[in-house]
Amino acid sequence: MNETKAAPAVKKNGRGKTAPAPPVAIDAAAPRITGKIEVARLDRVRPNPWNPNRMTEHQVESMREGMKREGWVASYALLVWRTDEKGATHNLIIDGEHRWRIGSELGLEKGPMVFLDGVTEKRAKEMTIEFDNKRGQFDETALRDLLKDIGLDDGLAFRLGFDEATFAALMEPSNVLPPGDFSEVSIDATTDYRCPKCAYEWSGAPSAKSKTEKARSPA
Repeated sequence: MNETKAAPAVKKNGRGKTAPAPPVAIDAAAPRITGKIEVARLDRVRPNPWNPNRMTEHQVESMREGMKREGWVASYALLVWRTDEKGATHNLIIDGEHRWRIGSELGLEKGPMVFLDGVTEKRAKEMTIEFDNKRGQFDETALRDLLKDIGLDDGLAFRLGFDEATFAALMEPSNVLPPGDFSEVSIDATTDYRCPKCAYEWSGAPSAKSKTEKARSPA
């Protein structure tokens, strides 16, 4: 059975006007699968030079211990840009650089990978951001409830990649109110001085220079 999914609008006639793009047909019974997991040598691929993702030392150590404990889970396969639209070979990691580094440090010779072919450099760079940015975010209340259901123990925070301070704040959210010693300021408050050049306004004891500026400022 085929389903139809509307595609985003596209520009028309170069005048800024838009029109719906032709619908994209989706075969629900046989969805398109891009790439397949295969086990390949880690020295066959290398990190890309543009990856903006960073991990703390604590997160790296947690990942290392997780790989020792669980092995390399298949769903954590490296995503590799193998060839571009011209057929040139790159073998650059789009997603999974930290897993690649840790696996190499642990002495692993091979790991699970998904290779992509015929991808432009622009798209490869987009995917580097896309796969990091589309992982979603925790709902803190739901996460807290799940952690309580799992059962807290001394090593849980580390296994999940949390540092102790972040984990403690998550489990016992602070209800401290902001300091109350700041006086409220009305947005309609009047000021004594106004800079004739930048229009900055202020109040307070004026210097000789600010007295001159006040005298020159428009009424």
